[in-house]
Amino acid sequence: MSFEEQFFIFSRLGDTRSGGISITLSQSDKWMKQAGIINSKITTADTAVCFNKFKKKSLNLKEYQIFIDNLAKRKDVDPQFIIHKLISCGTPNLSNATQPIENETIRRLTDPSNATGCHKERYCLPIRRANKDN
Repeated sequence: MSFEEQFFIFSRLGDTRSGGISITLSQSDKWMKQAGIINSKITTADTAVCFNKFKKKSLNLKEYQIFIDNLAKRKDVDPQFIIHKLISCGTPNLSNATQPIENETIRRLTDPSNATGCHKERYCLPIRRANKDN
């Protein structure tokens, strides 16, 4: 993938209305964490300082490249090293996303056999629609 393609993917992370044109600080930090750039030498505080110099909530691709140059200069790192790590980190890793809880209490509370009247349909509606189509 190219840097532009990665930028587009990560700029849409967590924002369904985003067109992939600009990236926010939180999206940038998630991208940099996944790439392994944010560590003991470069912190989220460093990225926030460099990002906030633009006085904008989100940066377009050209501004983001300037942001990387400023961050690299501030922390005495090669900007091409940062860009290489951002390109090679892959697509957003969602393995840390919250998983649904599966235990006896949740099963008991969502069991439709314990509900009556219209409350029962809250759990059975998708099943009933599927049966009506047949």
